[in-house]
Amino acid sequence: MSRSELLLNAFEMNTVGHLAHGLWRHPRDRSRHYHHIGYWQSLARTLEAGLFDGLFLADVTGVYDVYGGSADAALRHAIQLPINDPLPLVPAMAAVTQHLGFGVTVNIGNEQPHLFARRMSTLDHLSGGRLGWNIVTGFLDSAARAAGQSAQTSHDERYARADDFMDAVYKLWEASWDDNAVRADAEAGVYTDPSRVRRIRHEGPWYRVDGVHLSAPSPQRTPVLYQAGASERGTDFAVKHAECIFLPNQGPAATAALVKRLRSRLVEAGRAPEAARILTSIEVIVAATDAEARDKADEYARYAQPQAALAQFAAATGIDFSRYEPDEPIRAGRGDGIRSAHDAVVAGDAAGAWTVRRLLDGMRLGGRFDPIVGSPSRVADELLRWADESGVDGFNLVRTVTPECFEDFGRLVVPELQSRGRFKQRYADGTLREKLFGPGRSRLPASHAGAAWRPSHSVCSRSPILSALPAFSETAERIRDDGHAIEVARALAADFAAGAIDRDRHRRLPAEEVERFSRSGLWAITVPREFGGAEVSHATLSEVTAIVSEADPSLGQIPQNHFCLVDAIRLVGTREQQHFFFSQALNGKRFGNAVSETGTPNSKTIKTRLTRTPLGLRLNGRKAYSTGALFAHWVPVAALDDDERQVLVYVDRTAPGLTVQDDWSGFGQRTTASGTVLADNVSVQPLQVVARHRLFEPPTIHGAFAQLLHSAIDLGIARAALADLRHWVRERARPWADSGVDRASQDPLTLHRIGELVIRLHAAEALQERAARFLDASRDSDASEASARRVTEASIAVAEAKVLTTTLSIDAASVLIELAGTQSTLESHALDRHWRNARTHTVHDPLRWKYHAVGNHWLNDAQPRRHASL
Repeated sequence: MSRSELLLNAFEMNTVGHLAHGLWRHPRDRSRHYHHIGYWQSLARTLEAGLFDGLFLADVTGVYDVYGGSADAALRHAIQLPINDPLPLVPAMAAVTQHLGFGVTVNIGNEQPHLFARRMSTLDHLSGGRLGWNIVTGFLDSAARAAGQSAQTSHDERYARADDFMDAVYKLWEASWDDNAVRADAEAGVYTDPSRVRRIRHEGPWYRVDGVHLSAPSPQRTPVLYQAGASERGTDFAVKHAECIFLPNQGPAATAALVKRLRSRLVEAGRAPEAARILTSIEVIVAATDAEARDKADEYARYAQPQAALAQFAAATGIDFSRYEPDEPIRAGRGDGIRSAHDAVVAGDAAGAWTVRRLLDGMRLGGRFDPIVGSPSRVADELLRWADESGVDGFNLVRTVTPECFEDFGRLVVPELQSRGRFKQRYADGTLREKLFGPGRSRLPASHAGAAWRPSHSVCSRSPILSALPAFSETAERIRDDGHAIEVARALAADFAAGAIDRDRHRRLPAEEVERFSRSGLWAITVPREFGGAEVSHATLSEVTAIVSEADPSLGQIPQNHFCLVDAIRLVGTREQQHFFFSQALNGKRFGNAVSETGTPNSKTIKTRLTRTPLGLRLNGRKAYSTGALFAHWVPVAALDDDERQVLVYVDRTAPGLTVQDDWSGFGQRTTASGTVLADNVSVQPLQVVARHRLFEPPTIHGAFAQLLHSAIDLGIARAALADLRHWVRERARPWADSGVDRASQDPLTLHRIGELVIRLHAAEALQERAARFLDASRDSDASEASARRVTEASIAVAEAKVLTTTLSIDAASVLIELAGTQSTLESHALDRHWRNARTHTVHDPLRWKYHAVGNHWLNDAQPRRHASL
């Protein structure tokens, strides 16, 4: 689809009265036949003949009973009552069409993920990949009561439940079956390969799933996702999930502001600004001439029932308009309906407060739309003006007299738009998603939240297979030198920063970002030059880590373990292991981390075992806080061998018996995916076993190396907090009343606090660089006393830097909130993420023991303990 071509859906409902109330009484209207399948099949043929992109089917699961405190008006005027289920219509209409898409509304408040996912997969199969799902959380209290609840849950809680529901169905659709799971091999007697089907285990705040998806993958797997929430929380949900977003019709100018905001929010969510198609609803009455169209509009108006529209709007807003006099200003209602509609009525508009009389004046055709009335040329002019001024991608054409309104549009308006190059001449091939976004795009894009649940981010009970691993380039970019590394890091960080808040807010795993990061070559910058790497200085590695961590500290932390595991190969790997694993790193493969365990006497004690058996080496154990393992191609597991010596077992992520679970739930560093790794009798080859016990015999810089990177992450967090502090004090904060100044940036006590933090920042940066130089000087260690002294000096220097970066990151994040003021505590600004990230990350290594090591060395010339925490 060309971006200049308009999208067009017919807006319908499986009922008599949809939005243009009363028009069912018109003698040419056929909506009373809604319960006959032939009505819908005829309509589908009409829409496909008119090149409509889709039929969008609205739905409700309750009755409109706010107006007058009962459902009498809804029953009397057929206000979306009676109403039938829209889902069974899809296969019937798909059977008589080839291209028409079907967007079906389903309220998740009445659903359980497991069976719902099957129903949608079934419809996607039967329609040949033409299914879309309009996600709604419900707004009718009557629907909640009918489903056995005492009342509807709060607006924001409904969206929180919806996020949990989406995670569950994404896992079922995207992760349970491989594309090639169905073999249908009659000769072998195998229909489905069990090794390519995974059991989904989802345990969220509201929904639980434990089982395989019952349907094989459908053409789109996940149906095209539609959403229409316009509140702040609804917008959060839409920019995370929706591929088509419906906006209320507020006129081109107001809609343009909404479109601009949505495009910006999509970018903040880590998606492209064009990742979602944006549509609004519009009502059209067209005839051969303007005069005939006006006559038709007048004719329609004689059958319309504006009072019915008012009754429907009462339930949408939660305001009982029957209690108001015609000219009485409307006040706040219960507020449990559609929040954006409620707030718009209560707020009024440029003409003043809303009254019942004003609302009815805008419901001339029995709905809340100001129709476009005119000849094909006039209608086309208005539609294009509307689209160009507002920036929407297309329209939902609201039903008036049906099917006449859709027949007229296809016969009169579509050819006019085609003649202007603004409407397609024919359907494109492919699924609904391909028709909307282009050929070859049947599946959710990698940047979509649902794609994060594909098998490379295991949510399954068996380990993922090779074809399900994250894609990687066999010829990843090569970093030339230190300067090149810094340049690439800055460019990536600028991109990563755009979606950091959304990833943190929704715990969206940064799969695409990690892939870009490693493919850039930055994950191989410590590979020695003799093996083809850049072998950058420790100062450069530290700065690269700090740069990325300032943008997103989770992305800074994920490769920290990778670098340490590459360093382990450098220090104690055999020549064969060095050639093999350095080549893997240079080709873009990632090493995860499976070292720590819970339930042991201390953090350095492990119980995982590597045992020699008659069948070879076998690995068994359970690991926690395994940062990077979900994104890894190799998962090095710390274990004890038969001689009670510590080893690192570099396990292929595809190995049978290895399971990586995404169960990390920390309040900070939320997207490091630092979950659990299970090894169940994993077969191991000698090449995969590295002598971890030799990492500190004789003394090496391995511990100081790990700590330098942790310190760099904290430095990045501190920089990010201070950058936000600078912005807020300059632009947003107010001075304290007693300060006697006009701007917060002139407040003397504020300047004192900021000056202290900036001095500490510069001191931390200086100590970080100094520590890196010590590491450079100690890179090649041996058994000599001089080498041991250099390693000690490096360890102490890193400990000193780590003290400053730890305390600075926590203090800067706290002072940010203090000086920025009350407004900075609002969740929408997400400024608390700096403190959460700092507090979570800095618990890796107790600060008190850093002070102890520095003091003991300075006073008593004591040598620090040798492990990865110092």
